[in-house]
Amino acid sequence: MLRRLESTTVSVKEGREAGESPSRQASQEFDDDEDDDVYDEQEEVETGKVAWNVYLTYFKSMGLRNAFLGLLLILVSGGFSLAYSIWLSLWTGDEVFVNNSTESVKQAAMEKYLGGMSALGVGDISAVLCFTLAAAYCFCEASSNLHRTLLSNILRAKSSFFDVKPLGMILNRFSKDIDVVDTGVGWSVVYLAWTIIALLTSIGGILYATPFFVIAIIPISALYLYIQRFYICTARQLRRLSSKASSPIYAHFSETLHGCQTIRAYKHQERFIEDNRDKIEKFNVYRYFDDSSDNWLDVRMTATGGLLVFLAATFCVVSTQIPYLKSHLTSSLVGLALTLVFDITNVLNGMVWTISNVETNIVSVERIKEYSEIEREADWTTDNKPSRQWPSSGVIEFSKYATRYRPELDLVIKDFNLEIHSKEKIGIVGRTGAGKSSLTLALFRMIESAKGCIKIDGVDISTLGLHDLRCRLTILPQDPVLFSGSFRDNLDPFSSYTDSQLWEVLSQCQLKEYVSNQPGQLTAECGEGGKNLSVGQRQLICLARALLRKTKILIMDEATAAVDLKTDDVIQKTIRSEFADCTILTIAHRLNTIMDCDRILVMSKGTIAEFDSPKSLLDNKESIFYGMAKDAGLVE
Repeated sequence: MLRRLESTTVSVKEGREAGESPSRQASQEFDDDEDDDVYDEQEEVETGKVAWNVYLTYFKSMGLRNAFLGLLLILVSGGFSLAYSIWLSLWTGDEVFVNNSTESVKQAAMEKYLGGMSALGVGDISAVLCFTLAAAYCFCEASSNLHRTLLSNILRAKSSFFDVKPLGMILNRFSKDIDVVDTGVGWSVVYLAWTIIALLTSIGGILYATPFFVIAIIPISALYLYIQRFYICTARQLRRLSSKASSPIYAHFSETLHGCQTIRAYKHQERFIEDNRDKIEKFNVYRYFDDSSDNWLDVRMTATGGLLVFLAATFCVVSTQIPYLKSHLTSSLVGLALTLVFDITNVLNGMVWTISNVETNIVSVERIKEYSEIEREADWTTDNKPSRQWPSSGVIEFSKYATRYRPELDLVIKDFNLEIHSKEKIGIVGRTGAGKSSLTLALFRMIESAKGCIKIDGVDISTLGLHDLRCRLTILPQDPVLFSGSFRDNLDPFSSYTDSQLWEVLSQCQLKEYVSNQPGQLTAECGEGGKNLSVGQRQLICLARALLRKTKILIMDEATAAVDLKTDDVIQKTIRSEFADCTILTIAHRLNTIMDCDRILVMSKGTIAEFDSPKSLLDNKESIFYGMAKDAGLVE
């Protein structure tokens, strides 16, 4: 999106030359902006019921043994609640308190019922307390395990995953979906279990008091199930759609925050504010319909509950007219039945709500599970470990090598045959899209081989673990990467070197004076992404980090493209002196920085177009490299 600002500026300038209003020209450019459709094309929304394996994933994350223990404690608590109601019914119907019994008999009966009530109450409280502690532990385990699995898979995902998935989608999983798992899914499952147990105990108590109530239970249950299924299908899909609609909000906010300087420079604040409002409005549409569906359910549940109470009262009255039931039915049982009917109405309402909540909340587990099963990079370590000295020479050999970014895309490097000798300095040049950066990604196995192999000192890198390979190579990227932390944290994140070694490399990079003047010196903060430093200083910090590691192979991916000439000169001199005995691959932005290389590799459309010494290539005026040097003003 920010790149479009730059292209729009060119269009505005052209519009000025044609006498057209700049604001109108910019408006026309952005009216055709279809950036909002990116998420519709890239993020798929599941339909239909949530698969049972999603529920199984959640229970496995908390531990099946823990889940079974929690269910057992719920059953025990439900049993205590039913026994409590029946015991109270027996107490109120005991003839001892109706007949002219002696005070001693009444006192003994009173003590018996009070003791029973106390025991049942203590048992119920103990079961609930144990269950609450067990549930809290299970929910923490489930959330922790799901988050750990998600984070592990995202960190180990292939680079192609990040090419097709916007940042907002990934952030949505780690923010909204994890929040729902933390606070919503577990308790929804608990409430569902509670309501099911309460429903069964209430039905059992009512049937014990009025057996004819089974005639009403069957059709009312069918009606409840119909309403519940109709509602859940809608609510579940609305939750999925609202989760999808929130992804562009996260992405847009993150991108706006990252590029706010560019937005202000081009004076497009209002457009970005309006875009944000549009995305929030789209999200609110789904939220509105979600709330409306809740109100729809509430009206129907209340009406059905009233019908259930009416039928229960009717059956109690009818039962008094049947001689067999009349002798069995007492006022205490009628009171028990009506009390449980009122309870069962709330229970059925609650059960529909909780089932819908479980299904809508479990969508977050479904979305987390989706990203927890993405294709990962190769194994971090393998049994085939290289020697400690590898690579000792730095010989790199490409043998019929070809690679692509994703299976459905074309090859970016094709039939690549190349041998780089020990300590050789290779300059790599080519037009945009020639495959220069893809070559460095292939060395680090950020993209895997489609055919052929790469060997370093005779070892096929595809047989090594990624950690064993990447820790033996060093790269200076075009965009310097720094972390939030101190100079020491950025230079030596694993605390493998002494302070004297850190000061030595800083001196070699001409940063010693700057760092020593900072409050705290090595402990001074670099800021988020190194924002307290200039681009050149960030690149010098990365160079110092490379000097500390001092591997046998150094790759420079246009490392000096974004720095000033003075910093460029410092970097080039340091590399020539400190990496003289290393193999260096330099992807060049400025041709003058590679004129002293041993050989120049000119790439075109993923193949080797030319590969020879700079002198030989410049002597051939028909060569591609000669044409590039002429365009740069290096030759006449």
